[in-house]
Amino acid sequence: ALVQPDDTRAQLKLGLSYEVGIETPTNLAAAADWYRTAASKGDPLAQWSLGTLYLNGRGVVKDPAKAFELISLAAAQGIPGAQCDLGFCYSRGIGTSRDLAAAARLFRKAADQGNASGQNNLGAALRDRHRRRRHPRVPQPPCRRRAPYRGQPIRRPPRRTPEH
Repeated sequence: ALVQPDDTRAQLKLGLSYEVGIETPTNLAAAADWYRTAASKGDPLAQWSLGTLYLNGRGVVKDPAKAFELISLAAAQGIPGAQCDLGFCYSRGIGTSRDLAAAARLFRKAADQGNASGQNNLGAALRDRHRRRRHPRVPQPPCRRRAPYRGQPIRRPPRRTPEH
């Protein structure tokens, strides 16, 4: 390939061609190499693309910590898809500790830029937060009497008739 060493856009496009199989057979290892070359020069789309490969273990050994690091770099440069993916990492605790507030902030950043996944994930995060506030998980008191075994009738106390 005749790609100039400083042309990160061409390196990114070549990585995408190998990842998706555009005019070339799919080769995820080669895609990771081209993404790595462009990412080392600071290209945010290449950082995000390489991070997703590490996140899913496609063409590289699965490494959640490395994926989180690369996606964080891309998200810090304002890439909405990377912000959404970073929010996903925070919401599930992938490569970092679980932080639902940080996830919601990142989903909002992505949603404010028109990212549909960010909008969807923000709505889900707000819905879940509302449910947790409204229905906190409180331990239930133990039952007073044992539940009947399968097939046994439920014994109820006899009804009292009002005396006249």
